[in-house]
Amino acid sequence: MSEVTLKGNTLRVSAAASLQELQDAAGLQTALYEALAQHADAPGQPLLAQLLAASGDSLLAAALLALDAELELQNGAAQSYGNWLALRATAGEPAAVAGLRFSTAARLDCTIGQGAWLAVARWPAGRTRVAIGGWGSTPLLAMDGREASGILEAAENTLMLASNGEVDDEARLAVVRELAQQASG
Repeated sequence: MSEVTLKGNTLRVSAAASLQELQDAAGLQTALYEALAQHADAPGQPLLAQLLAASGDSLLAAALLALDAELELQNGAAQSYGNWLALRATAGEPAAVAGLRFSTAARLDCTIGQGAWLAVARWPAGRTRVAIGGWGSTPLLAMDGREASGILEAAENTLMLASNGEVDDEARLAVVRELAQQASG
C-alpha cells in the first residue's frame, strides 16, 4: 500500500512516508517539487518528522502552511499544521500523528528572494493563503482570505509584527515587499 495517496483533490501522506515517496507522487505542482528539493539531503527520512521539526527556513513548511495542510491524528481528529506550528513551543509533539493531508486544488506559487520567501496558494473559488518564511522558528501565515489583492499589505503587516528589532529586519522587509509585489502581479 502506498504511503502517498490522492483521493479527489486531497493528497494524503502517511506518517511513515519518506520525502522520496512524496517526490515520486505523480501530479504535484512544480512549486511543491521545488520546496521538496530543499530537503533533498534526507530523502529516506520520514517526511512528517522533517515537517514537525521544520523551522522558519523551510520552504516546504511554508508551502504546506499556505496550502492549509492538516495533521491527521490516530484518534481520527485533525489539527491544522499552521496552528501546530504556531503553538508547538508550548504544545509539544502532537499526539500520535497518522499523517498529513492537503488540497491539490489550489495553485501554489513560491517566490524566493535573498533570505525570505513567499508561498501563495490560490483556490479556484477565490481563497488565497500567503505564508512567509526564510528565517526564525516557524514560517508565518500572512493572509487567508477571499481577495488576492491584499498580498503586499498582509505580507508587510505580518513581517512588521514579527520584527524583533534585528539589523536584518529592514532588509528582510524590502525583500518581502518585492516578493509580494511579484506574487500580486
